[in-house]
Amino acid sequence: MIALIAIAVLATSSATWADQPQDSSAPILNLVPEAAVHQAVEAYVLESVAGKVDADARVTVNTRWQGGVVLDRAGQVDFRINPLSSRPFRGPVVVRVELVVAGETARALTMTVDTRIHRPVLVTTMAARRGTPVTAEITDLVERDITSLKSGFYTDLSELDGWQLRRPVGFGDVLTSRHVEPVPVIARGDDIVLIAETANMQLSVRGVAMQDGGIGSRIRVKNADSGKILSGRVIDAGTVRIGS
Repeated sequence: MIALIAIAVLATSSATWADQPQDSSAPILNLVPEAAVHQAVEAYVLESVAGKVDADARVTVNTRWQGGVVLDRAGQVDFRINPLSSRPFRGPVVVRVELVVAGETARALTMTVDTRIHRPVLVTTMAARRGTPVTAEITDLVERDITSLKSGFYTDLSELDGWQLRRPVGFGDVLTSRHVEPVPVIARGDDIVLIAETANMQLSVRGVAMQDGGIGSRIRVKNADSGKILSGRVIDAGTVRIGS
C-alpha cells in the first residue's frame, strides 16, 4: 500500500518531466527533477510514520540527494521506495529508490533520509539549582527536536506536580527524567511503616528509611525487627510498600 501511495503522489507531477519533446536525432532521455525525487521520498516517509508520532508533533524529512536523474527511456515515471533496514524513520535511514517506467526499473538510487520529530516540550527558562521545585516560573512549552532524546520528555507541567530538579540546569534545557525527581517526603533515617501485600493479606512492620524518597520513588529500607535491607516504593510520608 505504501508503494502505491508513493507512486500515485508522483504520477500527478510526472507531466513536468515525462513526454518531453525530443530531437529525433538524439537518444530518448527522460529527466526526473531533483524536486520530484524529494517529493516522492517525503511522501513515502510521512505515510510510514503516520499514526506512530503524537498528533501535535511536526515531522520534517531531509532527503540527502542532489541533482536531477536522467533516464534512457521516455514515459511516466513512478517510484518504488523501500528502506534497507528495519530501523524506524527516526533520524538517518538509508532507502532504495527505484524509478519505474512502464513497469520496469529504469534506475535505482540509494540515499539517506533524515527524519526529524519536533513537538512542544517543557524547557527551562532560567538556570536553576538542584532541589528547585519544577514550576511555571522556571519552565515553558517550546517546540524542540526530540528525535534523539533517550530519557523521555514532558509536555504538561501537571506531570511534574510535586517534583524538583535532581541536578543543576541551564537556560533552555529540555527537561527529561534525568533532570527531575519527586520532592522527598521521607528522609534517610526516618522511622516508617513497611507494608507487604499478598492476594490474601497485608502485613505491616516497623522500618527505617535508608534513602530519601518522594512519592512513587523506589528506596532502600531496613526492617527494624530483622535488620534485613529491602527495597520498596514510597506511598506517603510514613509508608513504603515492599516489593512493588
